[in-house]
Amino acid sequence: MRANWWHLVVALPVWILAAGVLLLVGVDLAIVTIFFALAYPVGLYLDVRYVRAHCETWQPNRVVYGVLGVLVLASMGVLSFVVSPYYLYKRKRHRV
Repeated sequence: MRANWWHLVVALPVWILAAGVLLLVGVDLAIVTIFFALAYPVGLYLDVRYVRAHCETWQPNRVVYGVLGVLVLASMGVLSFVVSPYYLYKRKRHRV
């Protein structure tokens, strides 16, 4: 069985870019943005847990990625443009 928690890792940076475009046309997106921001650290933690259980070549540190998830939340999503690509690159490299 394959878990798709990594979709939540991708969702926040993609939403921030989409929200920026939609805000230009005057759409209020506060509730959806709050949802994605709060879902990011949860999705990252759950995906790290999945990777640790199903990958022998890479064991991401739960504490490090937990702290990074909270920092992304504290930075209002800005750090997701750094954390998400790095995490997904490592995940892809180890074929999880």
